[in-house]
Amino acid sequence: VYTENRSPTKALGGKTPFEALFGRKPNIDHLRPFGCTAFAFIDKAKRTKLDPRATKCVFVGYASQHKSYRLVDCDSGQLFDCCSVKFTEDFVPADEKKVQFNDQVTTHQLQEYEDTDDVESTMGASSTKAPESPISTNQSDQGHVSDPEQDEGAISSDQDSSDYEVEFENPTGLEALSGGHHQVFSVDVINDTPQSFADIEASPNKQAWLDATQDEYNSLLNNGTWVLTDLPPGRKALACKWLCRNKFDAVGRFTKYKARLVIKGFLQRYGLDYLEIFAPVLRYNTLRLVLFQVACNSWKIRQMDVKTAFLNGSLDDDTDIFMAQPPNYVVPGTEGQVCKLQKAIYGLKQAPRCWYLTLHQFLVGIGFERCVKEVCLYIKRVGESMVLLTVYVDDITITGNNNDDIEKACD
Repeated sequence: VYTENRSPTKALGGKTPFEALFGRKPNIDHLRPFGCTAFAFIDKAKRTKLDPRATKCVFVGYASQHKSYRLVDCDSGQLFDCCSVKFTEDFVPADEKKVQFNDQVTTHQLQEYEDTDDVESTMGASSTKAPESPISTNQSDQGHVSDPEQDEGAISSDQDSSDYEVEFENPTGLEALSGGHHQVFSVDVINDTPQSFADIEASPNKQAWLDATQDEYNSLLNNGTWVLTDLPPGRKALACKWLCRNKFDAVGRFTKYKARLVIKGFLQRYGLDYLEIFAPVLRYNTLRLVLFQVACNSWKIRQMDVKTAFLNGSLDDDTDIFMAQPPNYVVPGTEGQVCKLQKAIYGLKQAPRCWYLTLHQFLVGIGFERCVKEVCLYIKRVGESMVLLTVYVDDITITGNNNDDIEKACD
């Protein structure tokens, strides 16, 4: 009801019920998406230095008698009101677990205070009202429900509001997350993840998925991933499949349909389809040491992520791997032939190792030297200039004491 009174309606010509009653548009800066994660701050007087500064909750509405948010404690299931709240609007825990709560409402009794602005203004302010009682109490809501005019107008009091004005630090580091884009997911998009080409044919987004598989197929051909050949006697061609996924951005908005061709690596046989599969990764202590040097010397640092890294790894000449032609993409006239892999592909056991060896050869070719004790740390020295490069699978960081050399290494 609280939100509906602040939502436009056709019956009022696009106006809100609040505007029709009070003659002014409501302030909606304090409104939050239903069901999002919230952190209710605990007063300093009610906790020690080692105790948590906030309680994780789920936002379920607005208090009827005072300017507070109605929350459900994720641990105890207790329903209570609180005005000192930090929200994480990009995460809705409804699918994570079902929160059970009782009907009894625990309220933080708030002293009446003078409100010179909109009634909603204090709810979104950085200075919030501190609860006079702990987060979890057994007091029930005994007061009557105030009428809309009383709820929206200024509340007079003889008590100075400055006694209750408290500055809260951000205990959860969520300032960047609480600006708030609301997650809006399409049920049709989320559920539409074909597991086979038969599913693609039956999908309501058939053409979009076909375009995604065609793009991936063309990319593999342009990359020289395989050549068509006859299957040698005594060898078996490994099967492959299309893996379809919906891609979303950082705030949960659907971006595109993505398809990948994946070989069934679990069918590989040791000594025939692969030998070595080990691929080193950077140790965390090494990365911490590099970052320590960056901080101490005020070095510039760059970070890169190699797209489709595994597809760039070249296979060893000692091992021949044969794969069946991709489903629905058998070249006419070559139905009896198979793909002889020239480069690694997703799902291949040795794909990470092939990528590392390919990257190693490239870095050595442009003047980097591999550290003896840390094989994922590369160093390049030119006079007094030094560039450090670290590798963690397809994540690369580059830093050093010369900015020009760092940019050259990135190029």
